[in-house]
Amino acid sequence: MQRSHWISYVSVQDVDATAKAAAANGGRIVEPPHDIPTVGRTARIADPQGGEICPFKSNAGDPPDSPDAPPGSFCWNELHTSDPAGALSFYEKVLGFSHRSQQMGPSQTYHILSRGGVERGGVFGDGAPGAANWLPYVLTSDTDATAGRARRLGATMCVDPADIPGVGRFAVFTDPAGASIAILQPLPRQK
Repeated sequence: MQRSHWISYVSVQDVDATAKAAAANGGRIVEPPHDIPTVGRTARIADPQGGEICPFKSNAGDPPDSPDAPPGSFCWNELHTSDPAGALSFYEKVLGFSHRSQQMGPSQTYHILSRGGVERGGVFGDGAPGAANWLPYVLTSDTDATAGRARRLGATMCVDPADIPGVGRFAVFTDPAGASIAILQPLPRQK
């Protein structure tokens, strides 16, 4: 049995083709494609290191990207894996993500995933072999206050509130059920 975790969804044009592409590129189909009545179609796939994600096609189409999403909105997904190069290749072939890489200190590289010119998530090479996982980020208007509230409600802090230069302030915690999630208070946007 898996421990509690968040599962991220990614919009695709064809759920069935995406699931087949995952299996053909070293991943696996965890849950085969199926319809969600009145909502859309989905599946659950895993990359070669075990990171799970759900391709999804909505009956209503995708909402437009909004740079002004309110607090409480999911805003980013980050894959933690022991094989960043393999993950980047897999997600390029299966989901059409391109990437750019940037140094995070002297020995860490962070890979930013994009599709259609919009940055969608990142890949970080800090996972244990065979134990890749996606970490969703939720917008907050005050990282420190949100982290404090989470702690009072029984969360365990994995990363105390800290600044990401040029991005904003974030924290990571595990809720009482054991699922990890990150929060982000972005820097004000330039006009």
